[in-house]
Amino acid sequence: HLGDRMAPGAAPALEAVVTDPGLPSIVRSSALQRLGQLPSRRTLQLAQESLAIDDAPVQTAAIAIIADAGEGARA
Repeated sequence: HLGDRMAPGAAPALEAVVTDPGLPSIVRSSALQRLGQLPSRRTLQLAQESLAIDDAPVQTAAIAIIADAGEGARA
């Protein structure tokens, strides 16, 4: 529940969930979406790496983070 509150330590905890192939797709994609609310270079890197995961919901969450990062760069 760290990710719900964006508490200290949330980013590493969410990253661990995203990168755990044993977890259900919905859990991993939700963690990635929450991680997207904590923009950083590492979040963007993880989103880019997540494109290689053969899982549509995870890839969709990754694309949203990458698109948001692109919008921020243009603003």
